[in-house]
Amino acid sequence: MGATWDWHDLSELSEEERDERVQELAQANIDEPFDFHQGPLLRALLMKTGPETSVICVCASHLVCDGLSLEIVSEDIAAFYTGIVQGRWMERPPVPALSDYTAALAELEESGDVEEARDYWKSVYGETVPPDLDLPLDRPRPRRRSFRGGRLSYYLDSELNEPMRAFARESGCTAFVLMLSVYELMLSRLSGQDDIVVGIPAAGQPYVGISNLVTHAVSFLPLRTRIDTTSSFKALMLKVHEGFLDAKDRQSCGYGEILKELTLPRDPSRLPLVTASFNMDMAYNPLDFDGELARFVSAPRGLSKYDLLFTLTDEGE
Repeated sequence: MGATWDWHDLSELSEEERDERVQELAQANIDEPFDFHQGPLLRALLMKTGPETSVICVCASHLVCDGLSLEIVSEDIAAFYTGIVQGRWMERPPVPALSDYTAALAELEESGDVEEARDYWKSVYGETVPPDLDLPLDRPRPRRRSFRGGRLSYYLDSELNEPMRAFARESGCTAFVLMLSVYELMLSRLSGQDDIVVGIPAAGQPYVGISNLVTHAVSFLPLRTRIDTTSSFKALMLKVHEGFLDAKDRQSCGYGEILKELTLPRDPSRLPLVTASFNMDMAYNPLDFDGELARFVSAPRGLSKYDLLFTLTDEGE
């Protein structure tokens, strides 16, 4: 199905007009539906904003690409650009075939890994399934999800970031687990519920030992935590830490397979079992376009599958 490139020269516009036009074109690129029958399922938009500055907007369907894959594609774009400018071929790591990934999944099935993971998730949810997370809303919940959403972004400064990381290390946990524990405790306080399920995305490429694979290989893990308000926050962190490691080791049985094992009433106004999600990403490395460094900027978000999604990006500062 290939990919498409679109190009616009905005360098003659005023700074205000240029910034507005960049936002308009990027949003239009993001909002355009994918044609799953004809493609393309990946498209890129190049906008020249000055004599030596440009903006690239890459948009891909989750059928063919995930966050890890997008980083690989972006690095290839930068490398091939550099090669063209320098007049030489740029060697890139070989890209595994999708058949290699499906073969690795089949090996997991034959080894009993999937069955063991399925038994684990049955033990987590077998006897009782927690009620839907009931967060306070400022309007009645619609009967059907519209998927409309938005994004708010904030920065944690070093005065808060460094003590947080130090506390996590002293407790034998990671910053991911600390922030996930904070998030779950917040959800518990907002909802008044002490049995919380949070969805955690986990990359599938490292799990099967295949790097540089461009596809959608994310497993979605519904992590369940029972909040005990009489215990310490450190105790909660250790509980979350153990639960997360257990879930990550069983990611061969993901969200869809878990739902097949559970008898859940279907509610068209929300996802089954999981209505809140949490993720922590490492910031992509700056891209080198023939000596010019490019930085990644998050695209505007107007859709959401969840009531609440909390994402941390570690920029190393």
